[in-house]
Amino acid sequence: MNQLSTLISHIRRNPRQYLWFAGTGATAAAVFLITFFAVSAATDNAGSEPTSSLAAVTLPGNEAADVPEAVADASEEKSEPEPAVSQQPAQETVEEEEPTAVEQPEVVVVEPGPPLVPLPEFDEADLIHGGTGSRGAILAGRGIVPSSGAAAQTDWVLLIPSARIKASIVRVGLAPGNAFGSPDNPEVIGWWESGPAPGQAGNVLLDGHRDFSDLNDNLGTGVCWSLPNTEIGDAILVRDDAASVYYVYEVIETVAVAWNDADAVSYLQPTDDARLTLITCEGSFDKDAHNYSNRRIVVAVMMGVAEF
Repeated sequence: MNQLSTLISHIRRNPRQYLWFAGTGATAAAVFLITFFAVSAATDNAGSEPTSSLAAVTLPGNEAADVPEAVADASEEKSEPEPAVSQQPAQETVEEEEPTAVEQPEVVVVEPGPPLVPLPEFDEADLIHGGTGSRGAILAGRGIVPSSGAAAQTDWVLLIPSARIKASIVRVGLAPGNAFGSPDNPEVIGWWESGPAPGQAGNVLLDGHRDFSDLNDNLGTGVCWSLPNTEIGDAILVRDDAASVYYVYEVIETVAVAWNDADAVSYLQPTDDARLTLITCEGSFDKDAHNYSNRRIVVAVMMGVAEF
């Protein structure tokens, strides 16, 4: 108390000195309070968590989903802020057009042709049966069909060394009763024009006369007079003058059958392989029926082609 009384007495004696101290203290107090509140405000603002800009980014395809964990973890770190994510405009989806089908070129399968084979040796001067049919239509009767003239001519010649045959081949059709027609000339070989041609696949049907009696009752031997001499393994040739080749056949069967044998029709049927069937008359001759009792049938298969 004594110290307080002494201080009051001293202030009263020197008022100006204590007014200066009071003003200075008030100023200092004011500065302290302003600084204190400013620091407090700054501290409060620094304590609040920053808002992450990534939290507002919606990933394509997850519009209704929560922010992925990787993004949420980044918002809790006090590291440097992530760079701003720029939204790129969505690219338009371009539907890929189906490739236009490229038309493939048509594959042409070329069937292999017949093999080349050597031409069998024979003396063409020894082939005495047959000819070109230059005398024209000199035969008539049952089974004879028109075959003379330019329309019936072909480029083929039949050669059978074993039967001494060399004869032109002409076109023939069917006789009455759907029988295989015979040429109207005894020197030539008839080819059934509705069937395969020589050199082609299938059964090439040929026929010819063994002998004849012409319109003037002249008798003679025909192109197939010696055909029974042909045996299995012998060669039959068809010369194609237009193609300059020989079609080479080999005999696989020779047989005599009755003229009315129903089973003989099997020799006239189509085949898958390339073959030739030659038919002529044989046996005893019936003058009343003007018919031979048998038919000689020679079958040969094609072996290949031989050049001229």
